[in-house]
Amino acid sequence: MGYRVILFVSMFSLLMANMTFPQVSHQQTPTTNTVFASTQTRASNPLPSGCGRVTPPTEEEVACCLNGTVYFDGGVVEDAEVIIRNKRGDQKIETTKMYLDSETPGYRLSLSAPPLNVQSGDTIEITVRHKEHTRTLEYTVRPGSQQVDIVIPSEQGNDYNVGPRLWFQDDAKDVAAPRDIALGINGQLYVIDGVNLRVQSFTSNGQNVVVQGTRGSGKGEFLDPRAIAVDPDGNIYVLDTGNGQIHKFDSTLTPVTSWDGFRASDGFAGAPYRNYRGLAVDADGFMYVAMVEGKPATQNVILQYDSEGQQVDVWGEGDLRDPRDIAINDEGHVVVADDDRIVTFKNNDRSPTTISIGYKIRRLSIDPRGDIYVVTNNDDIRKYRSYGTLLGTWQGDQVDRLWQVQGIAADANNVYIADWQLGPISSFNTQGVYSQSWGKSALPGRRFNGPSDVAVDSENNIYVIEKEHARVQKFKSTGAFDTSWGRYGSKDGEFKEPHGIAIDASDNVYIANTGNHRIQKFTKDGNFVEQWNEQAFYNPTELAIAPNGDVYIADAGNNYMQTRKANSGNFSIWGEGVFDGLSDVALDSAGTVYTLDAASNQIKRFSANGNPVDVWDIASKLSHELPGYTTYGIDIDTDDNVYVTVQSNDGLHAVYKFDKNGALLTNLGQADLGLPHGITLDRSGNVYVTDMQTHSVAIFRPTTANQPIATINHINKRTFAPGDQLQAYGMGQDSDATPDDITKYEWYSDKDGKLGSAAALVYPIDKLQPGTHQLSFWVRDGEGEWSKPTSIRITNTAVSQTEWTMLLYLAGDYSDGGSLYNTFDELIDRLGKSFRNTNVRIAAMIDGPRDNDTFRVTVTPGTVSTPATVDRQRHPEQEQAMDKSATLAQFIQWGQRTFPADHYYLSVANHGQAVQGIAWDTTSASDGSAYLTPQELREALGADGVVPVDIIHLDACSLNLFEVAYELRERSEVVIASQYLAWDFFAYDQYVDTFTPQTTAQAASQTIVETYAELAREHEVPFTISAMDVERVEPAAQAIDALATELRTRVNNGQIDSEQMSVIWQETRKFESDGNWINNEDDWYIDLVHWTEQIADADFHADVTQVANNLRAELTTSKQPFVVANEVSSGRFPLHIDKDGTYIDLSHSHGVSIFFPGKSQRGTFAYDLYKKNELFGFTAVTSWTSFLEVGLGVLPPGGILEPFPDPLEPLQPEEPTQPEPTPERIFLPMIQR
Repeated sequence: MGYRVILFVSMFSLLMANMTFPQVSHQQTPTTNTVFASTQTRASNPLPSGCGRVTPPTEEEVACCLNGTVYFDGGVVEDAEVIIRNKRGDQKIETTKMYLDSETPGYRLSLSAPPLNVQSGDTIEITVRHKEHTRTLEYTVRPGSQQVDIVIPSEQGNDYNVGPRLWFQDDAKDVAAPRDIALGINGQLYVIDGVNLRVQSFTSNGQNVVVQGTRGSGKGEFLDPRAIAVDPDGNIYVLDTGNGQIHKFDSTLTPVTSWDGFRASDGFAGAPYRNYRGLAVDADGFMYVAMVEGKPATQNVILQYDSEGQQVDVWGEGDLRDPRDIAINDEGHVVVADDDRIVTFKNNDRSPTTISIGYKIRRLSIDPRGDIYVVTNNDDIRKYRSYGTLLGTWQGDQVDRLWQVQGIAADANNVYIADWQLGPISSFNTQGVYSQSWGKSALPGRRFNGPSDVAVDSENNIYVIEKEHARVQKFKSTGAFDTSWGRYGSKDGEFKEPHGIAIDASDNVYIANTGNHRIQKFTKDGNFVEQWNEQAFYNPTELAIAPNGDVYIADAGNNYMQTRKANSGNFSIWGEGVFDGLSDVALDSAGTVYTLDAASNQIKRFSANGNPVDVWDIASKLSHELPGYTTYGIDIDTDDNVYVTVQSNDGLHAVYKFDKNGALLTNLGQADLGLPHGITLDRSGNVYVTDMQTHSVAIFRPTTANQPIATINHINKRTFAPGDQLQAYGMGQDSDATPDDITKYEWYSDKDGKLGSAAALVYPIDKLQPGTHQLSFWVRDGEGEWSKPTSIRITNTAVSQTEWTMLLYLAGDYSDGGSLYNTFDELIDRLGKSFRNTNVRIAAMIDGPRDNDTFRVTVTPGTVSTPATVDRQRHPEQEQAMDKSATLAQFIQWGQRTFPADHYYLSVANHGQAVQGIAWDTTSASDGSAYLTPQELREALGADGVVPVDIIHLDACSLNLFEVAYELRERSEVVIASQYLAWDFFAYDQYVDTFTPQTTAQAASQTIVETYAELAREHEVPFTISAMDVERVEPAAQAIDALATELRTRVNNGQIDSEQMSVIWQETRKFESDGNWINNEDDWYIDLVHWTEQIADADFHADVTQVANNLRAELTTSKQPFVVANEVSSGRFPLHIDKDGTYIDLSHSHGVSIFFPGKSQRGTFAYDLYKKNELFGFTAVTSWTSFLEVGLGVLPPGGILEPFPDPLEPLQPEEPTQPEPTPERIFLPMIQR
């Protein structure tokens, strides 16, 4: 069995915004003031917790979670590849994309789980790859959790960041450059627009319906979309080789998910050449992509992926020559456009059959009859039977100049073609008779069309010349539009195919007007000055201007150079017979003239007077083969480095940088360039390149960061008791070409100043002041540059006033006539009469249903003869919104300041619903929409100034969901909650006296659970209550992920019948969720342990049984289980549902539930948000949601989403109409209190 470790492993995409650093002198040693006077502390990704406690029977701490961030040029990197190797074995993990809680892109994985099985003390090797950069470092694993950030070195001057492009979109109805087209299940057309970088849907008669997409690397964004496909459920898939992803959208083009691993590579710097072409999805949801690897080809194959983006098969090696497109026929066979052949792979044995047509094929489509339509490189449309008989041909000149056909889709009656000339979208009947076209813009907007060249003036204003729109657009240095001028024509200020642009020292603008065979001069605001055409120019393409005003003109049509002298205005001709295809010209600082010969791909150098100097052959200077390439643009920077734009026939283009002697320095073109053409540099070394295919201007900014990055790798704990030692470990890496050049380390506390000057800090906690400290870590590089500090909060409880503080967040602002508020008042009264424990202090906040009725309450213990002291004060800020995370955070901060303690117990009391939250507040919103979500609970508990709590008690119904516990990881040791009913006991007064100085969070939670259980049993009411060890939530989540992955894979592969999964689900204990008080298949929650037990006991593959048993052990049976206390009773509480009273059955309730809705509930708002990762972090890092899609079957698309149910009112008992319960058992719901 292949073990898929995806839960905590991640892959990055590029985020090129530079970070802001504090201004620290290169030679300045940080002091307490310099460290903490500024707020510019780099907040470290949280060190993952939950795996580093003592695990019997070995009594050794395990190595658990590893996370980190990748940096390049001081900024966070996405889309890097992180590989972890364990040197004790040969195991290897490649990451997949994920975001950490802070939303900072990063990687995260489990060290102790398979396949790494790392132990504390092992050395692991971490390799990061980002574009052509690779960095490898070794790290010695410590007990528990740790963080390792990785800095990719950058060579200043030769490494570049890709900045935002100058790029604009057309109106929604317009298609600028169709790349591919597909038919939806309801006859709609989906078109990729490669210029506007979006997908558009049209009706079959050309009415625009939906537009989705823009330039970028985010959700639903594109860089180079190449192919599109539709699955049988109507979902849309787009292959984007620029972002290296397949994007999935629903039928309305709403983004659903994306999968990495499809980034094209041009083979630069030793990386393998790789390209991905074509995309198809079969009836079972499997995706197929053609991969071409190597130049010349070393591997041409078809890759098959399951519905969750996991590769499951590969075939075709040795059978394919040049695959370009893929389709699936009605028999499920994979049909490939391969060179000049149609190759069909049968779905049973992948054996190929071949139809040779004698013409290279660009695209293909299969209609419902099975007939195959192919687009040849001659832009002919040819129609074949599936067995190879030619049925007809439409040639380009018969359908009004079809040109560059990029996509074809056929239904029973029509053929739709995406081309760059006629349409862009055109429809024909099946015999090739033209019907209509649509998608072409009537008037040019802001979008570029054919930007052929770019120039920058002395104020860094940017000028872009457009060949097709015959105009110049001017932008400010920020990219904001300034002005434009020009239109098609031959009058002054008009253009015909303008091609080149240059700017002189006075910021005058010169345009090489190729079609009009002239040079025009303008002011920087676009006012016409003069034109030169008397010198018999023939297609002048480019020009360069010397500091003295001399103008050098590449007269491409005549294939020679012309020079106009500034002092005389005279022209001279030189270079006759030297060029094969003169295209561009540039000047270096000495006045040497560099001419670019596109036909021979050579740089030919001359003196300022036109005397030959030498010739550079581009091909001989490259470190790798680049077949079929053409050079287009050239420019030179202030250090006389030479930049050349190159277009390659394989679609992977480049911007090469050479030194002044012609040695290759780097390739800037790793920015998904379409057709790089014109190029210029500004005085800061920024490189501007026009892209004729994506109709944009790419901007490359040289790396400048030289400040090191500090990382806190590991800390032994967050909360310290007297006698403890603080043990913290850090590392530093420089941002320049020497990342290991770190010479100094500093540790600081915001209360006590400097603590240490080494990478490892060991410090007696008794030397620190009591309370919470911000522990900060700095490093300095060999050049004397200090990093920004990275920080983490720790708490010294050494001299607290008390052992325990109870924090009671009593949210009584509910539309129940004040009943809940009155109950809280009675609770405070009871505490005042009975509270005697000197080990405890109580801080509470109570809010009622009226305005300005929020109170802060403190309770200090009494004695045998005196009652407790209760101080009740109206909140100084009057009415508080109990549904806001800031309100909860401020309450906790106030309580901890008022009663600092060694340990904290926090109870949030109100009504509950796991997928929504807790603490409904009707003053904030009377419609039931105001409550604290699990994410907001996490936010409040992680706010600055909040000391970690030991126990979180969600004192409400329906909050015991694994996903909720996962949301509260790193915020507490234990979470107490109910899978079902919690009842209105609020029994704090009954267990407050049990806390002692020796009481641990585990022991206290056991007592709390037992106390609630005794009260429920006394009243004979049905209940569940349990305590969960949140420090074990991540290993449990890994185990859930492993089982979900195993089951999903085997259901997809047909090894497990989905009907078997359905039967197990039906027999699993469920808990009511939808507000109707009846348990049935409409409910969302199941008992996780009960379901896992049934999976383990089923007659499945031994691998499934093993993984299920692993999860069961993590949850309940190991010596350190996730569920540490669980009490449950069905009671004797009759519920009058119809005319018969029935008793409640809560058997098989094991203390933790999970969201697992039935098929009928897949159309709810809750499920929609759940699968989009908008409710819980758990879903973003596990494959649980993808398992749900196959566990009971996928709901067809469409329909109106059902909203969240209203919070339930407390259940009132009714006497049964029959004296004895019926033998039938029902599952009573969790009631929200």
